Amino acid sequence: MRYDTLIFDLDGTLVDSREAIVAAATAGLARIGLPAPDPATVLEYVGLPLAEVMARLVGEGRGDVALAVAGYRAAYADLDRATTRPFPGIEALLDAVADRPLALATGKEVAGATRVLRELGWRDRFAVVIGGDSVRHPKPHPDMVFATWRALPTAPERTLVIGDTTFDLAMGRAAGAATCAVTWGNHDRARLATEAPDHTVDTVAALRALCLGS
Repeated sequence: MRYDTLIFDLDGTLVDSREAIVAAATAGLARIGLPAPDPATVLEYVGLPLAEVMARLVGEGRGDVALAVAGYRAAYADLDRATTRPFPGIEALLDAVADRPLALATGKEVAGATRVLRELGWRDRFAVVIGGDSVRHPKPHPDMVFATWRALPTAPERTLVIGDTTFDLAMGRAAGAATCAVTWGNHDRARLATEAPDHTVDTVAALRALCLGS
């Protein structure tokens, strides 16, 4: 089946930003005197809004979440520029599907996501960029998919939501779109399977074949 609209997650799906995210979370916690978090715990929350991620890492009553968020933001931009890279093959995949409208649905705020896209030379590839601050209810709520459809009217069954976390898959499923789990990101295959994705792919080549309907 050839999908008319493709909605991609960013971190863990298109780009490997794990090093920057873990280091920025560590900096944010250090700002309020807390020790470095377990990297696996940080990556478990990727895809949620930053304030929620840091609230979970700080924990109730252990410190000022807003200050930890500010510490994360202060550290992240430089870390991101230095360490974030597209996964191998993603550039060619985006070239291959350039004939269709592409959307980005990310837990990042729109300004941060747009900066990443511009630095990669990808901003013009995406007709729609939806961030965690674009909607009232971010992932795993379906609002981001609904916002995409307002900009790019498409039948749910002709839309494919592609992501590396259960938050992406739950979002797509709740909206009625088809979903594709990629296993090279932040949640492992077993965890992704709990959301019963329509497709699961282990390589960018397999994702490209799916997107092309081959």
